[in-house]
Amino acid sequence: ESLLNYQTAVSDLTGLPFANASLLDEGTAAAEALGMCIRHKKRTRVFLSDKIHPHVIEVVRTRAAGFGINIEVMPVTNMDFSSKDVAGVLFQYPDTDGNILEYTDLIAKARENQTMVICGSDLLALCLLKPPGEMGVDICYG
Repeated sequence: ESLLNYQTAVSDLTGLPFANASLLDEGTAAAEALGMCIRHKKRTRVFLSDKIHPHVIEVVRTRAAGFGINIEVMPVTNMDFSSKDVAGVLFQYPDTDGNILEYTDLIAKARENQTMVICGSDLLALCLLKPPGEMGVDICYG
């Protein structure tokens, strides 16, 4: 019952219909989320915000290296989805510096080009912030 209550709270905070109480660390959870995007979209290119926690970026790069996945780390303002070959985009909310940025335009551009959106977040921060699901995020980890 405790696990169900926890997952219900996570679902409420993220604004997403499903939640999983796993034992994955943050970097591995991010890599698994990107793996879901790659398998679902059948594309091998992903964008990561340069404002994601550095240890998460390193785990994602390590996990992607053996699978031929093209990881591109850049500011969200530089992300161009027009090639339509990007499986997923990942950003941190709040970012690694603690900034709370507006991602509405990024999410809209990703959606226009059938790119899945992943958000790394902090559950405590989500008590005060807009839930990622309400912004149009597909997957949230944290």
